[in-house]
Amino acid sequence: MLERGEHILVAVSGGPDSVALLQALFRLSAEYQLRLTAAHLNHGIRGDEAKREQEFVSHLCAGMGITCICKAVDIHVLQVDSGKSLEEIGREERYRFLHATAEIYGARKIATGHHRDDQAETILINLIRGSGPEGLRGIPLVRDGRIIRP
Repeated sequence: MLERGEHILVAVSGGPDSVALLQALFRLSAEYQLRLTAAHLNHGIRGDEAKREQEFVSHLCAGMGITCICKAVDIHVLQVDSGKSLEEIGREERYRFLHATAEIYGARKIATGHHRDDQAETILINLIRGSGPEGLRGIPLVRDGRIIRP
């Protein structure tokens, strides 16, 4: 998943899974000579709480000496006439932001956090959609050779 000397863009929402991911990669960064950049997307859904979360992520990264790229979007506006759920629009915007930021800053890989409930939810959704045995795999550890989920 990681190669010595890589530049990794770490998606940090401010939740426990992404903060743990950032801290784990930070602890490995010296041994693996990793260069880390953090990315935080404020979806514009939770008002002041989201602003505090963005400030928390920025402060956390500053304390670790990690550059943090933040962006705010209003997914309610993006959802209008799209026929998609807020969750779907949020996921699309998050990955669009992560890929664009990785390109701009030269990160070869994008690390995203997850936990067991995310895995279980993905498997359940896949089965409901009728994916069959393929859906039992859940969230892949590596996708497209670029997205990693340690």
